Amino acid sequence: MMPFIDITPPPSWTVPKHYWTCFVGCTAPTALRSDGWINLTPDEEDPFDILDRIWNTIFFQRARTTLRSDGRINLSPKRRPFWVRMFDNWPVGWLLPQPSKTWRLDGTADISPFPKTVMYAGGIDGWRNGAFAYGAFLWSPGGLNAEGITLKLMNGHGAYRYNSGALEGAEVFGVQQLTSILLGWRFKKGGFEATVFAGADAQVNTLSQFDPGNFLVGSRYGARFGLDVWHQTRPGEMIQANVSWSSIGPSYSARIAAGWWSFNSVWLGPELQNFGNPTYGSPSYMQWRVGAHATAFEIRHFEFSFGAGYVADSDNRHGAYGRFSLIGRI
Repeated sequence: MMPFIDITPPPSWTVPKHYWTCFVGCTAPTALRSDGWINLTPDEEDPFDILDRIWNTIFFQRARTTLRSDGRINLSPKRRPFWVRMFDNWPVGWLLPQPSKTWRLDGTADISPFPKTVMYAGGIDGWRNGAFAYGAFLWSPGGLNAEGITLKLMNGHGAYRYNSGALEGAEVFGVQQLTSILLGWRFKKGGFEATVFAGADAQVNTLSQFDPGNFLVGSRYGARFGLDVWHQTRPGEMIQANVSWSSIGPSYSARIAAGWWSFNSVWLGPELQNFGNPTYGSPSYMQWRVGAHATAFEIRHFEFSFGAGYVADSDNRHGAYGRFSLIGRI
């Protein structure tokens, strides 16, 4: 069966920023003094920057600086006037995404005029008894790092082999195709993010020989539900969990991983995974994995993730598994 398709990257705010610099459109440049305080310098007047000032006057209010009760400087981003912000309400707000400020994985500020709303992913997963390749597309109209509605499309192809109990342990080769269209909602609170999905699932299984104990052969349609969780327990530490269940079979997949921000470039840690199809009335198939992962290693505009470890299944087979995925955002 198809391993779980994991396209849940760490949110861009996962690594804390120790010193704030400047929000989108902040008019006063900032500098970090040797004593750790923020130094604000006044604006430099540019007599030729008339158009820019007119644009900011129409679409943005001035950036505000306030003194907090603990004596530190609080920088607030520019706010758009009411006549612009009134379009932010659902559903018109989908068409006018908000300026965003997020944290990159290296802890620096990622300031974009508009939030990234599309994520695409691809990868491979395999061991000596099966290999799969998949692609995925995720669209969040309000931004990938914002709470709100999310659409996920997944497609996967692979080949596998198993021992059939109905054929007295004979080895059967199979080819599987999987397509899912899921609609979900992302919840965010501090360092916690969870996305719940539900939608349609379609699978096509072709076998090398007829297996009376495998009723998944042919085209099957059903429903799929999923849950993706990312929780930063404390700075530099995270827990990731993914659960998926399909009414076809039924089948399920569950993965949990812990990670520590290492070498200022990647999350490293252990992972556990279990998936299978607990078929009612006939022998089921299950697989267990334990290994290590390297998540969100960033090169240019892409994030790479790797996983490897030990695998065993209900057919008394065991070996090593490997996983690779690539994620991009636009």
